[in-house]
Amino acid sequence: MTLTNPPAQQMFPTRGNVIAVVNLKGGSTKTNVAVHLATLLMERGEPVHLIDADPNANAAQWVEGAGLQDRIGVTRVDNLTMKAAVETARRYGYVIIDTPGNQDSMAFRGVTYADRIVIPMAPTPQEVDLLNATLDIVQDICGDTKPWWVLLTKATKYPSETKRLARLLMGAGTPLIEAQIPDLKRYAFAFQELPELSEDDPYRRVLEQVQSGVRFFDGYARQYAAILLEDALALTDPDERAAALHAAAQAAVDDAQRAAAQRHLNALHAPTE
Repeated sequence: MTLTNPPAQQMFPTRGNVIAVVNLKGGSTKTNVAVHLATLLMERGEPVHLIDADPNANAAQWVEGAGLQDRIGVTRVDNLTMKAAVETARRYGYVIIDTPGNQDSMAFRGVTYADRIVIPMAPTPQEVDLLNATLDIVQDICGDTKPWWVLLTKATKYPSETKRLARLLMGAGTPLIEAQIPDLKRYAFAFQELPELSEDDPYRRVLEQVQSGVRFFDGYARQYAAILLEDALALTDPDERAAALHAAAQAAVDDAQRAAAQRHLNALHAPTE
């Protein structure tokens, strides 16, 4: 992971009309995420347009196969036509950009033209290996000007790996969507059908956080500080442990966390008999 700074909550406009779904890894559920978000907006009565930037046009086929083309607008684009399509569609409502995998230029444009960026990924070695390449694009373009998040998918298929990856991402200060998408048949086999979205479907919480612009959900900072303390205590070199404990103390969100870090620092510097 390339992020190391403590999470700082930044305020962004609550109205972010254009949402790009981006990951350079192919098969990372980008289209599934894009169509489910578009369907939720449609259900709410919001005008929504899907920009299909993937040459395979899976998002466009999905909307047409489900008979939703009169309720969700769809435009297929390439590198030359994406900007104009997004600018036209955003005048009328929400825009979801479904980007392809393995195409840096298309991911770059999707992130550039969006107000919000969602990076879906499953906790597999291949997706973890390619995540930094996607993060490099997102961080270079977004900086502190617009919010982005990693969304963990297929969480119930790889529960232990999902937990480890969430810890790794949070330890690096990476913005996460609090909700995780489970590995369910209703998601995996929904292609060209109207997505089934129950009242407690996790995609509802995904959309809520994305629309809010809140990068770090409630409790994130506390978990982040706890991870820093755990990692510090795993270090054996005294100087490295001391530096890490100081970082944990600075990241602490309350007196209890600060006291715990200070207690270990005191023990580290205590004279030995």
